[in-house]
Amino acid sequence: MIASTLRRLALLAALPLALCAPCAAQDLVVRGGQVVVNANKGAHKGGLLVIREGKVIASGPKAKVPEGAEVLDRSRAWIVPGFVDARAHIGLEGDIDERSRPFADDIDMAGRVNKGHKDYRRHLAAGITTLLLCPGDQALMSGAAVPVKSTGETLGEARVAKLSLTSAAAAAGPPTSQSGRLALLRARLREAHKAEGGGPFEAFASGDIPGLVSVRNFASVQAVERMAAKFGLRVIYDLQTPLRGDALEGLDLEGLTFALRPSTLAASRAQRSEAGLLDAAHATVIFTSQAPFAPAEGMRLAASQAARAGLPGRDALAGLTSAPAKALGLQGRVGTLVPGADGDFVVFSGPPLDLRSRVLEVYVAGKRVYSAAEEE
Repeated sequence: MIASTLRRLALLAALPLALCAPCAAQDLVVRGGQVVVNANKGAHKGGLLVIREGKVIASGPKAKVPEGAEVLDRSRAWIVPGFVDARAHIGLEGDIDERSRPFADDIDMAGRVNKGHKDYRRHLAAGITTLLLCPGDQALMSGAAVPVKSTGETLGEARVAKLSLTSAAAAAGPPTSQSGRLALLRARLREAHKAEGGGPFEAFASGDIPGLVSVRNFASVQAVERMAAKFGLRVIYDLQTPLRGDALEGLDLEGLTFALRPSTLAASRAQRSEAGLLDAAHATVIFTSQAPFAPAEGMRLAASQAARAGLPGRDALAGLTSAPAKALGLQGRVGTLVPGADGDFVVFSGPPLDLRSRVLEVYVAGKRVYSAAEEE
C-alpha cells in the first residue's frame, strides 16, 4: 500500500511538468535584427517576437524569452507584420461577376473560396498573409467580399461590401450613366435604412461593415462622400485611374482612405506620385494587388515606388500592413505584431521597401507556411 501511495504521489508530482511541456513547445520566439511591431512606429533593433497558440503575446525590445523556450535566430533579417491586400480575386471558384442585375447583394464570396488554390503561394511569396477576396466591378453592388488568410482560411464573419461606380458597372444594364448610378445608390441606401434585412448592403448602409467602392475620378469620390456623411458609411475608395495632382491642390482629405492599384517597373510618374499627393492631403493610402489580373509582387512595388517619390517610408509600410487592416475592420488582429494580434509575419533579408530585399520566410498564426530556400 505504501508503494502504491508513493507511485501515486510521483505521478501527481510529474503532472505539472507534463502539462507545462506542451505549453513551452507551442511558444515560437524569434529574434530579429530589426523588428517592426507597428509600421507607424518604425523598427526596433534586436527585438523579440513571442507567439503562443497562434497569437502574439510579446514583441519589441522589451519582450522576454519564456522559460525553456528556444529562440529562432533571425538577427540578420527584418521581422515585419504580414502584408494585407485589400483587393484580390484569386482562390475563387467559377465566375465571380454577376451581370444580370445592378444589385447582387445576396452574393457572398465566402462560399466561393477554394482553400487549396495554388495562387495563394504567390501571395505568400510576396509577403502577403491576409487578402480581401472580391467580386468584380460588373454590378453597382456585386456582393460581399471576404477576408481570408493566404492559406485559405476565412476570418470568421468579417465582410466588406463591394460596389462600383465605374463604367464596367453599366454592364448589368440600366442605369448606364454615372448620375443614374449615383441616384440608384442613394435610393437603395434610403431603402436599406428602412428595411429590417441583414444582408451585406444593409450592413454597409448602417455603417456596420465597410464598402470598397471602385471609382475613376474625384467627382465620384465627392458624390459618395456626401452619401457617407448623410448615412454614416465607412468607405474605401478603390482608385482605378491616377488622380491628377492639380485636382488635389488645397484639399483636406483627412478621414478618407484610398486603395491604390499595383504597379509595374514601367509605371508613369503620375502613378508613382499619387500616394504622396494623397498623403500630403491627409488621406490614408493603402495598396492592393488585384491579383490575378496583376502579379502579387506589384503591391509591394507600388509602395516602394511611392516611398521613392515622396511618400514617407512609415506611411508606405503602413499602407501594406496596419492601414488596410484598419480600413477592413481588422485592426489589432492583422497587419501588426502587437500583443493579441495573429502571429502573421514575414522574414525579409533587408528593409521591406528596398526591392533588393527578399522574402525569406512567411509565418501565419505562428506556423511557417513559406520558405524561399525550400522553394528553390
